[in-house]
Amino acid sequence: MRFIHFLLLLVVMSLTACGFQLRGEVKLSTALGPMFVTGLNTRETLYAEIRRSLNAGGIRITQDPARARSWLKISDSDFQQNVLSVDARGKVVEYELVQTLAFSVLDRQRKPIVPQATLIARRSFVNPETTVLGKSSERDRLRDAMQRELVRKLMARLQARAR
Repeated sequence: MRFIHFLLLLVVMSLTACGFQLRGEVKLSTALGPMFVTGLNTRETLYAEIRRSLNAGGIRITQDPARARSWLKISDSDFQQNVLSVDARGKVVEYELVQTLAFSVLDRQRKPIVPQATLIARRSFVNPETTVLGKSSERDRLRDAMQRELVRKLMARLQARAR
């Protein structure tokens, strides 16, 4: 039993020594806040996810651009559903879902802190003929997961830039 505790302690120490962190909330530089987010409708789920992640990272969002220290400028947010494969009858068997997010972060003088970049998330989606009603909800769940992935990537970029 002591040996197992020793091995567990050794694994934990080696993971922390190499800088490993569990995926989760990111701590951002407070120099970025308050931040003004532009280019998204405040009612969109992507905006809500970005807002939640920025707040969790210690960055306050402002609705007043004059009070902002930095601007998160979303220049493009796009969702596409492309055909990946069809069966012998020409029916779609599989789709590829692609969500993109183009952004930059600017300081008060509108100089780039993080230059224009595009983040991409992809998922494949099987199109079963028998469950017509489930297709829409499955696609929506995948889209939500893709948006969360894009926001995690965005937060990682902001965290890396703040170092």
